[in-house]
Amino acid sequence: MKEILILASVSLLIGCGGGGGTSVVSVTEDPLPSGTEAMVAGEIYAVTTGDRVVKISEDTQIKVTHIYDEINSTIELIEGEANIVRSQ
Repeated sequence: MKEILILASVSLLIGCGGGGGTSVVSVTEDPLPSGTEAMVAGEIYAVTTGDRVVKISEDTQIKVTHIYDEINSTIELIEGEANIVRSQ
């Protein structure tokens, strides 16, 4: 009888596994205002007259390419964080 009780106890402990359950916590970020686009480092964005770039971190570096006699320019986020605020 004692052996059955020990075996049952061991089986119960092994089956429970010590509570290895996981839970998912969702983090909701504030949505960007309408007309604002978060930049991703290494991606090239077309911008036009009236668009603004707002840096989010102090270490932000942006490369701007403008071709003479063309309306649009391109910008690339090199480092840091920034958003593009599109003219409306």
